[in-house]
Amino acid sequence: MFLSIVLTFSIILSACTMKKDNDKEVVEDNFIPVEVENVTKGNIYDELTFVGRFASSEEAVVIPSVPGKVKSIEVKPGDEVKKGQLLFTIENEEVEKQAETTKKALDDLKSKRESLINMPPTAVDPSASIDGNGYPVGMDKAVMDESNKLDEIDGKIGELELSYKQAKAALDKLKVTSTVDGVVTYVNIKEGGVATNQDFSMLISNLDNMYLEINVTDNFINKLERGKEVLIDIPSTDEKNIIGKIDSISLSPNARTGLYPVKITTDEKISVTNGSLGKAYIKFDEKSDVVAIPSDAVVDIDGEKYAYTVVDNLAVETSITIGLDTGNIIEVVKGLNVGDKLIVKGQNYVQDKSKVKVVGGDIKWVFLTFLLKSQLLYWWLL
Repeated sequence: MFLSIVLTFSIILSACTMKKDNDKEVVEDNFIPVEVENVTKGNIYDELTFVGRFASSEEAVVIPSVPGKVKSIEVKPGDEVKKGQLLFTIENEEVEKQAETTKKALDDLKSKRESLINMPPTAVDPSASIDGNGYPVGMDKAVMDESNKLDEIDGKIGELELSYKQAKAALDKLKVTSTVDGVVTYVNIKEGGVATNQDFSMLISNLDNMYLEINVTDNFINKLERGKEVLIDIPSTDEKNIIGKIDSISLSPNARTGLYPVKITTDEKISVTNGSLGKAYIKFDEKSDVVAIPSDAVVDIDGEKYAYTVVDNLAVETSITIGLDTGNIIEVVKGLNVGDKLIVKGQNYVQDKSKVKVVGGDIKWVFLTFLLKSQLLYWWLL
């Protein structure tokens, strides 16, 4: 019995002591935990990301001059080629037959002319007079006819040589060659198929001279300027932060999309092909040496913007005027000074003149502890 009374008294005494200790603790902890940052000046800008595709500044579209059936293809995509290198050949019976027929007729005439030249000469009296046709009197009529034929053959040979030259040029066009040094980036034909002069057969690109083309709307076109620095990422090769610059800005929109093409170049070595995706990060509305704070530190009260600073362990509510808002950082035009201790965590839980304590670490955990202790106080006071 005595032991029970002692135990009961001890529990009551402990409870009273705990209550007294908690009262003291709550008095000590009657503050709102916050984190602060010193207000400083810096640079602020808005940044947008544009997605475009890479293309070659030097690209040759291969279209055969003479259409026909593709006889053979000598290259494939990815092959490096030199100017003048054979790409593919075409079959065209009309062109081939024309060249063959003209060559045979020319060879026949040349052979006949050779025969006439090698004919044994006919003896003629040197003292014979010349007739009205310019031939010695007494010359055999057959000999004179052959001489006339020689002149005629020479004329025809000249005509056939010109025709054969043209036919051979057409024949040479059946062998399609590259007009530039580069890499075969696309093949649009196949052996046995037809290559026309209404569509391209191959693309040859210089991959050492690539550019990124993006398209922007009219409300951004006036914010861009030639030579402006741009950062580029290439997702397919995981290349990042490539320094580029705006090379050209179209003053007329694309008729189909209504967007303005912008060409971005880089001096850095990149590994891309035609059509590869690229991301361009372009800064707008850049400002330097301005007061800029985290957007989360700004509190909206009845449509007005406020920030809280800490002075002598008290929260001070300050009305601010903001400028450029990037979504993450806000320019403060009026209301804050360099060196102010700005509340960046806990600002949504304080009011003007609230007692605060600057803490580090996880502000949410500290605040939760504060709330739990407040609940314990409430329970002991019941």
